Amino acid sequence: MFEAITPAMAARMQALEAMDAADRSDGTPHAKRLRQIPPETGRFLAILAASAPAGNLVEVGTSTGYSALWLSLACRARGDVLWPCAAQLAERLVPGGILTADNVISHAHEIPGVAERILADPRLDGVVVPIGSGVLLARRRA
Repeated sequence: MFEAITPAMAARMQALEAMDAADRSDGTPHAKRLRQIPPETGRFLAILAASAPAGNLVEVGTSTGYSALWLSLACRARGDVLWPCAAQLAERLVPGGILTADNVISHAHEIPGVAERILADPRLDGVVVPIGSGVLLARRRA
């Protein structure tokens, strides 16, 4: 799947990574920084999405589109389309469907109760993975 990264996609990813690194090192206030995942989180999400059962992939909170580039690789591998909207969440997941949320460790104060509600949802099995800024990973039970 990662071999499908085109030169144009790689260039865009590198440009966004450079912008993010600059924001983090030049004193840009937190509220004005890009809201993007680190590359290792992108790879992690792409593998998860490519491994998920058939169904729509939905991204909520696209920032600059960096994570969408990673998820598009999974879509291409699956023959699916990525939907950037919030209309489908836990209640719309197919059995075995995967829900992820980034920043659940680093920005827990900005999303109070979200991780806790998802982890307590009886329809889901979930865990917080300490990769990047913390990724909540939940799978819809059968």
